[in-house]
Amino acid sequence: MISNAGFLNIKTEKLASEVRIDDPLSWLNKVATRIVGANMNLQMMEYFESPTALVCAMGDDGGWAVFSPFSPLDIRRARKERKSQLLQYANNNPLMSLPRGTDVYEITTLNAGLLFGLELPLAWKSLSGQEIRQTRIWLYILAQSHK
Repeated sequence: MISNAGFLNIKTEKLASEVRIDDPLSWLNKVATRIVGANMNLQMMEYFESPTALVCAMGDDGGWAVFSPFSPLDIRRARKERKSQLLQYANNNPLMSLPRGTDVYEITTLNAGLLFGLELPLAWKSLSGQEIRQTRIWLYILAQSHK
């Protein structure tokens, strides 16, 4: 007998060959909308390599949505390490100057859907031109005046 987890793995592997992302920004907006509970009307703005961040404008309120595989703890550690290589490349990277109280959401297959781990690498590559190996990302919501 196959366990529930085993069944999900078999089903996910079968679907992996069929996964496509035709409009990655629309897909990202759909995921973010599911997580935050409101349509964010994302517009692509900028990609930062180190630390990795995909910055999008939010159409309705003028704020910024920053997607990253770096957790809040990772970012705090990087900021504390003054000699960190990450800081050498942090020019204007919003992750390196997050204000206290920034709204942060972890996005995984648990809250973004069963295929999220398969769809994320496709959408990320299309939006940034870079590979991502993580199966979870964080969404940081910044007020308009921050960026």
